Amino acid sequence: MTSLKPVSAEFGKLLLRLVMFARLFSAAFAASCAFTVAAQDVSNWDVQTAGKVAVKGRFFSDNPLNPSQSSHHGELTFEPTIYLEHSGGNSFAFRPHLRAGRSQANAAAADIREAYFLTFGNTDTIEWEFRLGIDQVFWGTTEATNLVNIVNQIDYAADPFGDERLGQPMAHGTIAGDFGILNLLLLPYHRPRTFPGFEGRFRAHPWISDNSSDILYEHADEERHIDFAARYGASIGFLDFGISAFKGTAREPVHLPIDCSARQILSPILTQNNNCRLQQIYRQIEQGGLDLQLTVGDFLGKAEVVHRSGFASDGSYNAFVVGGEYVLYSIFGSNADLTLFGEWIHDERRENATNALQNDLFLAARYNLNDVGDTSFTVSIVDDLDYSTQTLNLLFERRLSDSVSIDLESFMFLKSPTAEDRAYFPLRDDAFLEVSLVYGF
Repeated sequence: MTSLKPVSAEFGKLLLRLVMFARLFSAAFAASCAFTVAAQDVSNWDVQTAGKVAVKGRFFSDNPLNPSQSSHHGELTFEPTIYLEHSGGNSFAFRPHLRAGRSQANAAAADIREAYFLTFGNTDTIEWEFRLGIDQVFWGTTEATNLVNIVNQIDYAADPFGDERLGQPMAHGTIAGDFGILNLLLLPYHRPRTFPGFEGRFRAHPWISDNSSDILYEHADEERHIDFAARYGASIGFLDFGISAFKGTAREPVHLPIDCSARQILSPILTQNNNCRLQQIYRQIEQGGLDLQLTVGDFLGKAEVVHRSGFASDGSYNAFVVGGEYVLYSIFGSNADLTLFGEWIHDERRENATNALQNDLFLAARYNLNDVGDTSFTVSIVDDLDYSTQTLNLLFERRLSDSVSIDLESFMFLKSPTAEDRAYFPLRDDAFLEVSLVYGF
């Protein structure tokens, strides 16, 4: 049995490092606002603070394919938020993300999720808002994946399912009125996608390198290429829709193996040589997107469609997610609700797709007790129609108090992937149980 003392000692060191990181981030943020605050009466500023601290443990049921990988992973996350609002309406927001892990899996990270200045105004018929700095923008309606959500980069090192996003430098203008909402974004800096390291679980084969020398760009400006994005959203009766456009550096990389032999690439066992790796290559693309949500009683119909050029060998491809959700209220005469989800994800590139959801069915059910602890159970299955791979996710969420909550999550394969399923085959022994305790303040 593994001794708890070394683990506790390591978490103590991690906590000390996170506190030091937090002080550095707070000092940097205070310095950035000092000139603005000094120029105006301090009494005109309202300062609010919030945040969360999370302790997470992930335990894998099977031995790793690579002996350098661990059978468990511990992680500590600190994410404070500082919000300054002036009586005149202008405001600053600052939200760093600080993470440290017990295993060598690219888990240690520091990122600024938000650090922006906001101002706004209005006329008789139009409201406008302008943000400048680092921010996060979400577009989309569907549950399994959000194809139109292209502004912020995915942080796979923080979450294996891609639910975490990096902060994105931007100038973001919004205009709203009876005509709908128009968002215009200028994105001056590209951030490469993060992945688990060579010793991390849930990694590709070969592993995906995040070394700067292994990250290549199609455009000569590399990560400093200026990208543009826009979205117009409106409602017509029961239909909410959004039309979006993006032109610039792709958020999704193409991978190229380097320093690998054919035997290493084709081996069913993860290579023990970390020199064999995948480069990240970011091409210039154009994307047009459409997201829809139709409300009919207790049913929500949802869809996302994208057309991209610059990825496929023929110059363009289409992908879509279509489905919906239906809510059954007061199950068995109780306060509980049951929400049923069903979606079909399809990518024209099929076996050449750069993601795992190339032709899949997503089925899920969420049972919400609607009690004082906001207790909920979620079961979801993804069925790959091309490779017959089936995955199961179980999620339990509950508040233990006003400031503490617990999450239990499990991932496993109902049908193990075969070698043809290149996305899931390296993960075939990565079934896990994850326990998270979150303290909000």
